[in-house]
Amino acid sequence: ETRLLRSVPVPQADVLEKVFQVVELVDGGATTAAAVADELEMAGRQGPYYVEAAVALRLVDVKKDIAAEGTDKFSLTELGHSYLGEDEESKAITRRFAVLNSPIVKYVASQLGVSKNGETVKYPPPSELTDESKIETVLKDFQLTGRTLSRRAKTIKAWVADV
Repeated sequence: ETRLLRSVPVPQADVLEKVFQVVELVDGGATTAAAVADELEMAGRQGPYYVEAAVALRLVDVKKDIAAEGTDKFSLTELGHSYLGEDEESKAITRRFAVLNSPIVKYVASQLGVSKNGETVKYPPPSELTDESKIETVLKDFQLTGRTLSRRAKTIKAWVADV
């Protein structure tokens, strides 16, 4: 969790459904963030946002492929593989689990006093986790400011509200 908070601390990908589509795209052979953006019919700059979000939710792993001149190599995590084989009802439960157990949501929850010691955030999530101003206060710990801060807080709120 600490590694994820350092490498992909606060993703910017508001549409949770599209974050989970990244799992399917990686499974289908997507090898670049640009390919992900194309498949999701988004601007190219948004591809990395959605890949990073899938990483932040522990669905996808990204490693540098030294043999391929340092390009990214995408793979599914155990949770990502599990998600693909589930029926729709189970997928909804996995989406909830992935969001509420993501390092960033657990961090925000702990800083707001709604969970302790890295425990799973309860469902339904407390209202503090859908209060953008409270989320922004916590995200300042990551040296985010201005529009970036508000966009990232909006992402966390959208994720929590969507589960």
